[in-house]
Amino acid sequence: MGFVLHPPLLEHEGLAVALQWLTEGFSKRSGINVTFQAGISNGVRFGSHVELTLYRITQEALTNVLRHSGSRTADVSIAVSRDDVRLTIRDEGKRPLGAGKARAGVGIASMRERCQSLGGRLQVVSRRNGTVLIATIPRRAHLKT
Repeated sequence: MGFVLHPPLLEHEGLAVALQWLTEGFSKRSGINVTFQAGISNGVRFGSHVELTLYRITQEALTNVLRHSGSRTADVSIAVSRDDVRLTIRDEGKRPLGAGKARAGVGIASMRERCQSLGGRLQVVSRRNGTVLIATIPRRAHLKT
């Protein structure tokens, strides 16, 4: 199955199951070895707007890994704390996201906008040995609607 903006799995099974499905499918299609760790149980649910935002950020970030980083691996993890939910995506690309002026393009701006619309923030740290993207959404936005 291809690139799905809002899979029924997200609505029916929740974020952890949908991200597992997304990362497995991406790994098969791209040849990039993607690992996924859920610091939440399959039954934990967030508001649909939070789940969709984190799902779409993951899609965009993995697309960036494929198109720009040259990395053969990526790690996706999601964790919940008392204060927030945090999505982290790491790659081992040789081309840091900030290496060229065009690198921080529409995709990063879109991900940042999505986080900010929920009172959250997006951090992108690029180094010679890869990029780490961290999307953090405050707990007050977690409530299931």
